Amino acid sequence: MTEYRFDRFVVEPGRRRLSLDGVPAKVGARAFDVLLALIERRHRVASKQELLEAVWPKVTVEEGNLQVQIFALRKLLGPDAIVTIPGHGYQFTTPILGEETSVVAGAAHLPAADSRPIRGNLPSLSPSVYGRDKDAAALKALVAKHRLVSVVGPGGIGKTRLAQSLAHDWQGVERDGVWLVELANIEAPELTASTVAQVLGHVIGPREIR
Repeated sequence: MTEYRFDRFVVEPGRRRLSLDGVPAKVGARAFDVLLALIERRHRVASKQELLEAVWPKVTVEEGNLQVQIFALRKLLGPDAIVTIPGHGYQFTTPILGEETSVVAGAAHLPAADSRPIRGNLPSLSPSVYGRDKDAAALKALVAKHRLVSVVGPGGIGKTRLAQSLAHDWQGVERDGVWLVELANIEAPELTASTVAQVLGHVIGPREIR
């Protein structure tokens, strides 16, 4: 029976089971299908459309559904298990036990333009978030569908930490990068645009602000 072993995990396609240290891991059916599709295509980059057709055959779904499953898998397997190749898709990069070469080499065939460094000003380490997997997945889906999403609630419940965790996961997806703009200290609404521009390295004069 075919199985894939990597790191501390074992994937058994026939039994549709993912195990961590010999214990069945909690993974949704769609996430398992995405993982299996990526592993089977591990020697190359799998396009988003290809993954959508493999996991949701004969069903039209939004790209956000795929991103939610990728997000869940990275939470379980680690942030480096699946890499995003901007403009192309995803690739499973954790070496499979028994294989001599690293699957990361598949990305070497991509055009040089997509080798650009990740842009943004996020802290180097993603903040730890515990017990918020459902909230994180829901926020991921919303951001994939809408240009503006507000995270609201009482102070101290972890809104900023949750948003920053999502922002780290989004790095490499957006061509122009992911940026953090602190607005808490702004006293006048008309300063918002210039503050955002400053973080992005631009200067907006008074007449340019609408």
